[in-house]
Amino acid sequence: MSTSLTNHRDLRTGRSIWMARRGPSVACAPLTRNINCDVVVIGSGISGALIAENLNDAGLNVVILDRRGPGQGSTPASTAMLQYELDTPMVLMAKRIGRERTERI
Repeated sequence: MSTSLTNHRDLRTGRSIWMARRGPSVACAPLTRNINCDVVVIGSGISGALIAENLNDAGLNVVILDRRGPGQGSTPASTAMLQYELDTPMVLMAKRIGRERTERI
């Protein structure tokens, strides 16, 4: 009997791997009254969550609004690969790898 260290998953189900596994629950509730805050972040996906976390860490009172539940928009369709190149200004990247390759990225 052999034992595999790799978890094999059927990636052709049409269902995102992020949606197939139960993640940690995130507290959320409909906005039913006026509230005060320093910043409103629109969208509770990975980008909105990261922005809100940084603003909160900076001492700001942050509220996240989304028409869907947390992480229910385009986030589950993502590969979850955060790449530095996407955050580099195009001018700097073009100097590093050339204009044509930069425009393709």
